[in-house]
Amino acid sequence: MNQNSQRLLQLGVVAFVVIVFGTIFHWTINRVYVPAGHSLKLTYKGPLFFGSAKSPPPTRLARYEEGEVGVQERLLGPGRHFYCPIWWKTEVVKDYVVEPVVPRAGKIEHVVCQVGIATSKIGDITGDTSNVVIDGDLGETNSRGILRKTFGPGRYRINPFAYDFKVVDVVTDDRSGQRKFGGWVDIPTGYCGVVTNLTNIPAKGANEPAQLAGVQSNVLQPGLYPINPHEQAIDIIEIGYREKSVTVSKKVDREGNVVIDDAGEPIVAEKTTGINFPSNDGFPIHMDFTAIWGILPEQAANLVEIYGSVAKAEERLVLPQIESICRERGSTKGAVELLVGDTRQQFQDDVSKMFHEIMEKNNVTLLYGLVRHIYIPT
Repeated sequence: MNQNSQRLLQLGVVAFVVIVFGTIFHWTINRVYVPAGHSLKLTYKGPLFFGSAKSPPPTRLARYEEGEVGVQERLLGPGRHFYCPIWWKTEVVKDYVVEPVVPRAGKIEHVVCQVGIATSKIGDITGDTSNVVIDGDLGETNSRGILRKTFGPGRYRINPFAYDFKVVDVVTDDRSGQRKFGGWVDIPTGYCGVVTNLTNIPAKGANEPAQLAGVQSNVLQPGLYPINPHEQAIDIIEIGYREKSVTVSKKVDREGNVVIDDAGEPIVAEKTTGINFPSNDGFPIHMDFTAIWGILPEQAANLVEIYGSVAKAEERLVLPQIESICRERGSTKGAVELLVGDTRQQFQDDVSKMFHEIMEKNNVTLLYGLVRHIYIPT
């Protein structure tokens, strides 16, 4: 074998070794496998010897095609990818899944949908961004803050360097004394949703004008709603009528039977409840009263704004007015006038009329206000 042949053989062996080594290096060191349900986050370290690199603007992540170093904007999907660790840093990240139905205890006991809330970590800083709600979509934000848009059921490939993503079902807040809902809100039949904007909402076209922060007059009808808990809070208010009675405590014997007087009337307990006042001729009068009152959809927002909840409206409006009106009208009449005849009917009519007027003035509907029984001493 002559010298040229030996040299060609040596070159061939070197080339073979280089190819084998390069193939092994490429399929072991450079190879990154991304399983289903995951994505690949890339960080470009920059050129090693030649060329120059620049940093991306603060409103977005780096783009390799523009020669920018840093975390890359685009995530790669499942499969095999080849990136040399000399120039690239790779990280496999899990995709976010927003479920359409969440099973409870291994079976679907109640349909609970989920909603995704995203927070942008890149972009311009405008003061404290912890509660700032911004417009835009994933990959399209220019400032930091919580995205106004909510994300329904589906799979989302989200760069964790750019966005925090939280998957929630139902978010509740009890700090105000009335439970407020966010996330995926289910308003059942017979209820409506009163919306409280936690921040100003800009207009979304001619059909959706801008909204100021605070309680909104338009309510949500029964159904499912994806609500951003950083933007809005929902009070679920029962619509329709309810009964509230104020009754007198009666005296009972040891067997628990109600004690009656010579006229066959129950005797009022010494420490009684209910409505009590003196008649104009000095007799102690006790009374049972029942109110059938309720809230209509157009009244729900006003109730939440003034009282906070149905229970608070009953406590602060209905009960005090029942006692005040009965005492005011009843103390102008004598004991016998409250017991029989036209004067008893007139008292009932006066109380009902005054009660209706006050409830209507406070934007609450009264169906009936009834004096059920009057206890007069023998």
